[in-house]
This record gives sequence, structure tokens and C-alpha cells, in this order.
Amino acid sequence: MKNFLKRLRIIALTVIFALAVSGCSPQVESVVVNSNGGANSIRKGDTMSFSATVTGKNNPSQNVKWSVSSKSDGSGAVADGTNISPSGTFIVDARETAANIYVRAASAQSADKYDYAQLKVEGSS
Repeated sequence: MKNFLKRLRIIALTVIFALAVSGCSPQVESVVVNSNGGANSIRKGDTMSFSATVTGKNNPSQNVKWSVSSKSDGSGAVADGTNISPSGTFIVDARETAANIYVRAASAQSADKYDYAQLKVEGSS
């Protein structure tokens, strides 16, 4: 009986510890993308700064993966020089032909949590 109670106590402590640790894991709930000044258009050859805020439980990582596309689902091609740096500095190639560019930030911790900003490219065909 003594061994049984000792084993039961060890199992109970293990379960309590596992529940406590799993409840403290950071969880991403949303990502919000912001453009410098709230702009919704950009001229070819110009740059713009973006930031992203990750919200959630237990202090989720603020790291995001930036990408650009000519389609909101992330699948559209853009000109070779149209890109965004890891710090959120976006540049539109002077030869860009896409009418709209989508700047997307996905949580590095939880890639299915993302947001994007749509920018009209002024002077595109």
C-alpha cells in the first residue's frame, strides 16, 4: 500500500507539472500590420516602413516573416526589385507592373496567424 501511494503521488505531481507547463506556452492570437503613416498607396521606386504587432497569451514572440505579393493569398509575382527587408522596409521596383502589392507579416511562432496591408502602386499598368 505504501508503494502504491508513493506511485500515485508521483503520477499526480507529474500531471500537475505537465498541466502547469503547457498552460504557460506562448500562444499567438493575431498579427496586425501597420504602414508608416497608414498609407495605402506607393509610387514606383519609393520605400515605406512597416511594423507588425503580434498579440496573444503568455508573451508570444514578436518576430514575423515578411513577404510581398501581387495577390492577397500570397501567390502573385512581383518585379525582382520589389521586396521587404526583415526589419519591414519595403521598396517597390521602378519596373513594377502589378497594380496592387500585398505586404504580409506572418508570425514566426505560428505561421497560420498573419495580416497584410494592400497598397495601390501608383503609375503601374
